[in-house]
Parts: sequence; structure tokens; C-alpha cells
Amino acid sequence: MSRPVFSVLLPTKNRSFLVGEAIRSVLSQSLRELELVISDNDDTDATSNVVRQFDDARLVHARTGGLSMPDNWEAGLAHCRGEYIAVLEDKQILKPRALETAWNEIKRFSGAGGGQTPRAVTWLSDRFDDGMRPPRLWRAPGGKQSALRSSDDLLKAFLNDPKQNYKSTVPLIQIGCVHASLLDEIRKGPMGRCFHAVAPDVVLGLLQLTYANSVLQIQEALVLYQSSYHSNGRSLTVKGSVGNQFIKQFPGGASIFYDHVPIKAIT
Repeated sequence: MSRPVFSVLLPTKNRSFLVGEAIRSVLSQSLRELELVISDNDDTDATSNVVRQFDDARLVHARTGGLSMPDNWEAGLAHCRGEYIAVLEDKQILKPRALETAWNEIKRFSGAGGGQTPRAVTWLSDRFDDGMRPPRLWRAPGGKQSALRSSDDLLKAFLNDPKQNYKSTVPLIQIGCVHASLLDEIRKGPMGRCFHAVAPDVVLGLLQLTYANSVLQIQEALVLYQSSYHSNGRSLTVKGSVGNQFIKQFPGGASIFYDHVPIKAIT
């Protein structure tokens, strides 16, 4: 099989009731040159049973188990062969033309203004909030043109404007994609890996701003969060049991989480 344009890394743990829709959303993409890597960290065979329902040569099922969330992401990344890598959380689904839209925008901006192919890319997301009563759908504003933004400008905005949502400044891999060459550079850096042991998505976003000169921001929602109720972040916000379990996975527990996160985002 030739190298795919996109590797979609789908890390999951004990969410077999959600993961099937996430898998289906990837395999039904209008852009076919992709692979789906499922990093299955389940405590049981529930997710494996869901994966068996899909007969597609582009699907790679990597069984892990017993790992922290960041380590499971890192383990799955080792199986990815694509030119670009995106992380799809098990509580997300890709919209049908998401990867085709992203690829078209990447090609459109490649070499723009004498620059190089974009290596850091972000897009917007819609969110179904099933933690509210009644549930509601939040749509990203969108409507603007895609643009290349300087990494320096994005970092300054992140540090100096606490009213600005960090997702609009820090490139998060679960609402975007990263060129494989950029991930290789990051992996060879001081951390020795791509996903930080405490804050994998935010730290990787900051590292992208360090190693890449610019970020391509696609102003269209290409992904939908199909559940907010099962989010670690939501659970931490309301001091729920899922968030507490997430913290307990780290050596040192809550102290390392609260005291040693390199950058704390205001939310």
C-alpha cells in the first residue's frame, strides 16, 4: 500500500459505545488516500469487538492496554505512515468531506508567497453538548477565509489575551493535522516524544509554534464532538469521576498534574 495522505490516529479506552461512529466517519471520507490507526487501550475486548465489524484494509488495529492516555497516543503514533497525521478522539466524528477539504486547502497554500507546504494545520469544530439539559448543538462561527498565521503572532495572542480561546491560537492535533516531518523534528527534541506526559495536546501545539514558522487555519468546522459528557476536560471542570481517574494515571497523581503542567491554559 502506497503512503497515505492522512493517517488518522484514533486513541480510545473503554468507550466502545462511541468508537464505532468515529471509525465509520473516517472510513467513509470522500478522500480515500488515508489510513485509520486505532490505538485500543481498553480494559476489555469491547472495542476489539466493534473494530471487527469493519472490513477495510486501511484500518490498523493496535491493541495496547494499561497505558496512560498520553502513552496510548504515543504508541498509536508509531503505527502512522501518512504524510499528515490527525488525532480523532473517540468522542469525535469527522464530517464526510473533512479530509478532502483540508487537503485542498493545504495544496492551495503550498508555496503561497514563496513559502513552503504548511506543516501545521488547524480547523474548527462543532460540538454536541449532551451534558446540558436539554442537550444542544454548538456550531463554530466559520464564514472566514483560510489563512496562514505567523507562529510568533499566535504565541503572543495566546500569552497576552486571556479572553481569547486557546483553541484559536494553539494548534491542537485533534482539531487539525501535523506534517510527519514536523512530528519527527519534535520527537528528536529534548522531550524525546511528541505527546507530553501531562498535557499532550496543548504542549504539542506549543511545540508546533516553536518548530513551524506558520499555521494554516481553516475557518470551517470539519469535525463534530459527538459527546461532551464523556470528555476528560468537562469532567475535570465539574470535578467528576472521569477527570479524577485521568489524574490518577500519572505517577505522583494530582500533584504532578497541578504543579508541573508546563503551561496552564485559562478556561
